Amino acid sequence: MPEVSLEDRVSALEKDVEKYKKWFAIAVGVTAILCAVFGLSYVGIGAEVNAALNEAERKETAISNIHDSVEAEAKVFRQTVATAIQNRTKEFENLKRHLEVQIQEVSVSANQVSEIIDSFPIRAVNILSNDHKSGKTGEFFNFQAAEMDAAAGRVDWHCLTLTSLNSRTGYLGTVIAWRANNGGSNGDAHGRYEFSDDVPLPQIDRWQGGDRLFLLHTGLKSRGCN
Repeated sequence: MPEVSLEDRVSALEKDVEKYKKWFAIAVGVTAILCAVFGLSYVGIGAEVNAALNEAERKETAISNIHDSVEAEAKVFRQTVATAIQNRTKEFENLKRHLEVQIQEVSVSANQVSEIIDSFPIRAVNILSNDHKSGKTGEFFNFQAAEMDAAAGRVDWHCLTLTSLNSRTGYLGTVIAWRANNGGSNGDAHGRYEFSDDVPLPQIDRWQGGDRLFLLHTGLKSRGCN
């Protein structure tokens, strides 16, 4: 049999109480009429009326108990939900404080890195364009030779290998630079990565105008450079 819900049980009991009240009213009326007409005794009829009244009281008590049970269950449910919300709120507050501490630590670290960078001279060359007479746009970079003189601390860097870092891509590799323009639209010197089968290179837009080349080390003359 399907389980009867609490609401259906309460509704059925309320209907029974109303039914017994109607029966009681009818019984009292009929009893009065019979007694007046036939002079009957209240003894037998009164017992039935009392039984009906007792049943009605029992039904009302049952309804009251069910209401109390429902209210008690609702109170427990509300307390459970409130406790769960409080616990979850505390968890979120703890997580928020933890993230705030981490953000502060990251901020401090970023400031420390900035201070370290500021404490050393940045040997950087501004990349002005990335075109070349070969038509291989993005493979070559063009710059001002005077900036490389200052970054390298020397003027004889033509055809030397330079360990450098691209500020945009973050790629650290070896480049070769020439003190001459070779079809670049901007700048009087140019360069490209030193090719090697052992070191993978970025395949698209290795260089763009606006990049910065951070010079880390000057090496030997590139093989086959003229």
